[in-house]
Amino acid sequence: MSARNSAPLAAVLLICAGLALPNDCFALREHVRDGWLLGFSVGTGPGEFTDTEEGASPSESGGLFAMRVGRMIQPKLMIGAELAGWVRSETESDAFETLETTLTLSDLAVAATFFPADPASSLGGLYLRAGIGAAEVKTELKGGAATVSLSESGLGVLLGGGYEFRLTERFVLGAGASFNKLSIGGDVVDSAKFSGVALDLNWYL
Repeated sequence: MSARNSAPLAAVLLICAGLALPNDCFALREHVRDGWLLGFSVGTGPGEFTDTEEGASPSESGGLFAMRVGRMIQPKLMIGAELAGWVRSETESDAFETLETTLTLSDLAVAATFFPADPASSLGGLYLRAGIGAAEVKTELKGGAATVSLSESGLGVLLGGGYEFRLTERFVLGAGASFNKLSIGGDVVDSAKFSGVALDLNWYL
């Protein structure tokens, strides 16, 4: 058997050995959470807003992002700040000009993250998150050399949850889902919301 043909077989045997002897090959790394956390997320999901005159806009897909900083105050509870946002850009062209429209929904919240399971168990990576803070809806129009923007602010609420995969002692890769509701009550935008799934990158310092 050639080395090229034996490589896939060796990989299969290694995986089988790891499944048979998880303590030796794929040992569960305990979720050590203390001190500070720094992290960010990227993902995608639907977003929409409600116009004060025309009603709800169509739900459209956009990009999700989040940045967070927090500190563990108990073994299963972290308090911190999270900036969550959703953005979508569209470009329309005619014979005279090209118009680019960018809609950004954001929520800067004081958030609490709860880890319900035993850190040493297989469910130790589960987390639930909730927060409340300042929200903003911003629309930017670019046409030629001119740029016009409109922003309105209000109150935002965020909810989320997911699972962290511990890769090193301090670094985790996570997958989560989130929902953000923005209450604006402005002259143009009454409310907005966005949700979706994202990849989390977190460092426990």
